[in-house]
Amino acid sequence: LWAAGRRCVTEKIGQGDKPANPPINKPAQKKQANRELRKLIDATRQLVTQYQTVKTDLKTKKAQLDSYLTEALLGEGNTDGLPTTPKGIAAVTSWANACGANFPGKSIAADFLCACNNNADTDKQCSPNYDPQQWNSNIDLNTKWPLLKSSRKEPLPAALTAAAIHQALATFDAQLQHKNNAGTKHTILGLSDDHQCTGAAAKLCEDYTAYFDKTTGHTATKIPWKEKLEKAAATITELEAKALEGKNLARQIQANFHICQGIYAAAVQGTLVDDVITAISTLKPSTTDISEATCNNLTTNTTCTPPCTWHDKESDPNKKCKLDPKKQQNNKQPKQEKMDIKKQQKRNAQEKRKQTARKLVIANGSIMLARISVFFPIKIYFDGFCFCLFSSVLIILS
Repeated sequence: LWAAGRRCVTEKIGQGDKPANPPINKPAQKKQANRELRKLIDATRQLVTQYQTVKTDLKTKKAQLDSYLTEALLGEGNTDGLPTTPKGIAAVTSWANACGANFPGKSIAADFLCACNNNADTDKQCSPNYDPQQWNSNIDLNTKWPLLKSSRKEPLPAALTAAAIHQALATFDAQLQHKNNAGTKHTILGLSDDHQCTGAAAKLCEDYTAYFDKTTGHTATKIPWKEKLEKAAATITELEAKALEGKNLARQIQANFHICQGIYAAAVQGTLVDDVITAISTLKPSTTDISEATCNNLTTNTTCTPPCTWHDKESDPNKKCKLDPKKQQNNKQPKQEKMDIKKQQKRNAQEKRKQTARKLVIANGSIMLARISVFFPIKIYFDGFCFCLFSSVLIILS
């Protein structure tokens, strides 16, 4: 807050030589503004604390999302944007060692390399924009993986959503085939006239049998990259909820900006105390309409207040609180006094309408002073402006 306070002094906020920030001259207005602003400051500090918690959660979950997506694409232990053996790809020495039975599933990159290169020829089975390698010797991942990625020419979606991930996984599940062999179900993706995936042109497929029940064909364990994508989808949903929570907090903080400015403006104009008194006076109950039955309904000595009186020795518990005619008479106002009050209330109402019009003008101008920017995932530039404004008013009031 030191920087905010220094800024208040440098810009002479509340020192009277800037029309936008005149001082509060009336002691009663200062006192009421002090009371109102301190409550507002306490509430705003709580909002800022909650916002900072949300901001930290967003940062943590964003890092978690990036980790899930990267590990789904390249596998665990990836380096420089490439899958590495053995966690990202089983091997690089040959198609059989990298893509044979039980080897697929470590990463999306490895499974694409297995689907788009074979060990028999260099036919372009995936994309006309990608030249496959006859994979019976070491494959150069530094060359082949970037080329395979760039072979996709269709535009990517503007944003990754949980729904898009779920749709892609559903499409993958629908393409899996279950092949029977001697009572065992083999689960494969690709082309094969039987259950075998050898990397030959007629048997270019990937064997995911290790992740499925060999009797029913149902999922037994998660394919590693698929599990990472499911976690990524769940994290995106959590991020969206947190972002909404943060935006709502930011709106409340911004609203407090405008309330703060309204309190300050009313105090400068000398109308803040009048507004508060008028608001309170409308809540005071009338004592002239209180009856004996009304008093009888008050069953404790703390709620039995004038013009009712408490009679501790009364045997009837429903009549311990009784109407006192003398106090009721004392609370009745003379006719002239009532007329004076009505005139004052009329003047107050007229002044209230004028004040409301002035406040609307002030509020429209003050909106331009808001310095909050919120964007996805969500970030707020809370550069001390609010605390500068609050602090400056407290400086004025001190």
